[in-house]
Amino acid sequence: MKKIVFGILLLALIATISCNSDENSESNDGKVTPFNNSITHINNNITQRSTSTISELANKVFYDDDFTNYTNKYFEFEEKIVTKENYNEIVILKSDDELFNWIENNIEKTSFSSISEFQNMKAECLYLKSIFISKFESDFEFNIKSDVDLQIFTEEIQHVADEASKAQGGGSGCYDSNVRCIRRARNNAATGLAVSAVSAWFNPIVGAAGALATSIYLSNALEACSDAFDSCMGN
Repeated sequence: MKKIVFGILLLALIATISCNSDENSESNDGKVTPFNNSITHINNNITQRSTSTISELANKVFYDDDFTNYTNKYFEFEEKIVTKENYNEIVILKSDDELFNWIENNIEKTSFSSISEFQNMKAECLYLKSIFISKFESDFEFNIKSDVDLQIFTEEIQHVADEASKAQGGGSGCYDSNVRCIRRARNNAATGLAVSAVSAWFNPIVGAAGALATSIYLSNALEACSDAFDSCMGN
């Protein structure tokens, strides 16, 4: 019954727009018509609603407990890779799968005590990621359908991360500044992991590369925090 009612309303809308278009098209001589204005208004409303919905999704993801569990475990895993010392070898990799293969073949260059520790941490990280993905699967499929949607999501979740970093505040001393720097780096890295997971829905290649890029970013950002702290302390 709802489909029939919706169909009738849709036909009525089309008929109304068609009549308005016929009435105004002859008198405007190529100028912007009320019909065109109505279409522009509709498109603007759709864009605003889409941005608002994706903004809500970005906020939900960033503050979700399962997403936080995944990012925290990923950060622990990333720290074991010792990205700074292995940067030249890692930066040329193209996905997490390539990274995993590199670790297995170069376990002695990492902080993993054994292949077993690496495999266990990898499994736990992927498991926590799957829980987070499963929770938001329908939201991603419904809201993220194009590069434009992904760009909106990227901007919105970065905004959420920026606001979270500002809200956490702190003192002005070296230690407080370092805590804020680390927190900001982790918040930004979390947005990278979220965008990587979302983009994988319609561009797996970009999604796979995104997580690895986030790992490299986090390592560089944390190194910059360390350098700033040493400078502040006069070291």
